Amino acid sequence: MDEPKSIFTQKEVNKLFGHVPAKTLRWWGIMQLYGWTYEFADRRGINRKYERANLYQIGLVEQLANLNISIPVIRDIMAQHFCSGLRMSELDKQPLANVSTQMDKLLVIEKTFTWLQPSFDPENEGSEWGPSINWLPFLVEKGEVTLREQTGITIVIKLEAIKEFVDSLIKNLRIL
Repeated sequence: MDEPKSIFTQKEVNKLFGHVPAKTLRWWGIMQLYGWTYEFADRRGINRKYERANLYQIGLVEQLANLNISIPVIRDIMAQHFCSGLRMSELDKQPLANVSTQMDKLLVIEKTFTWLQPSFDPENEGSEWGPSINWLPFLVEKGEVTLREQTGITIVIKLEAIKEFVDSLIKNLRIL
């Protein structure tokens, strides 16, 4: 039986996530939304190597982006709960996580809305009422989700489904 692949090149990652433009993958990396295991420079530029956990990070970033969650919010979610690999360790928000273990949980994201009423400022006639949006992401074990009544939206992401999807991409890569 073949041993599961553990290290992936940038070319393999681009092929695995062929449904995402390579420029988008590169941009997500620059924005520190996912990490990589190793990098080195040669005549062609910087080459990166990825572990399976980094691919899970990319899969999660893709799902969050598909939900139209903004880059700063995605960066905060990844830094709080899925920080692993080079470049992400620079974020200093949380210790490095075991992303593979996290993928057996559920990611719950609460998006709450509050309305701000600015204090009256005679100098600033343009002050307006406006919404404030707060994002609260947290991880829970399966079966532990309790939805609270609130003014906002609750998003529940089954991370195991992302893990299975990425694993199927890897398996199909090996077949090709």
